[in-house]
Amino acid sequence: DLPGAGQLPRRCCARRDRCGIAGVTSVIGAGPPRPVGMSMPAFEQALFTYGNIAILLVAFCIAVRHARVRRSLVPVWMLAGGGLAVLFEPVVDVLGLCHFPEAGTWRLFSAFGVVLPFYTLPAFAWYVGGQALLCLFAIEKGLTRRGIVKLWGAFAVANALLEIPGIQLGVFTYYGPQPFQVLGFPVWWSFCNAFSPILAASVVYTFGQHFVGWRTILVIPIVPMAHAAANGAIAWPVWLALNSGHGYALTYPAGLTSLCLAGFALYLVGHVVARDGASNASRQLPTTA
Repeated sequence: DLPGAGQLPRRCCARRDRCGIAGVTSVIGAGPPRPVGMSMPAFEQALFTYGNIAILLVAFCIAVRHARVRRSLVPVWMLAGGGLAVLFEPVVDVLGLCHFPEAGTWRLFSAFGVVLPFYTLPAFAWYVGGQALLCLFAIEKGLTRRGIVKLWGAFAVANALLEIPGIQLGVFTYYGPQPFQVLGFPVWWSFCNAFSPILAASVVYTFGQHFVGWRTILVIPIVPMAHAAANGAIAWPVWLALNSGHGYALTYPAGLTSLCLAGFALYLVGHVVARDGASNASRQLPTTA
């Protein structure tokens, strides 16, 4: 007879055990439970939202000015791409254990059980897109490999200055055995968040010769693609450790591993786009027809 619903033949169960599926499940685990009972503080939410909008307006003015001078829409498209990168946020929130209060939140959208507040849209636009634009300008002016590392450090500090006030205001929080916490902010998040705009700028710079005329609009998806790639390339050890159920004994070594991966990623990017990199060649910001 055929096995009943939800049952497997014995040979399938034996094959499953030999393949180690049960062991893999025990390593990945279900992750720590999300915080409950949190509500979004009204005044703090408004303060954080309008503060990020103000920063975005400054970034937009800079982008428009450079777009006019260079006769290129790429600066504006990079801001748009940064805003689009917010669509990947629920994925990293689930894996990296970040939580936004649901009650009282000005909702942008929700996915994977994560409710994204509206303030994440302007924050992503200026942090990912705006800083990618600054990095692109720096690369064009002859940024060195050491300069790329310094820029990554500056972006990491900017990330901390953005997130620590948000955590203290109660508009979001981190949970689980997060390594390297400073005032509630797990510093390991900066490893990949700071690399994200650098990677986006490097891709636009490297392939800039192909973005001419109407093709400059293709810069928009490049920014969220780079953001997703940066997170996946650097944060995966901590993601696995946080959801393993083994606590700080695993998350701290994983955090150090992610730091090493960030250094390796910067090394690779530097060789491609830095002035003193082995593969660098003169390129110009793509222009419209």
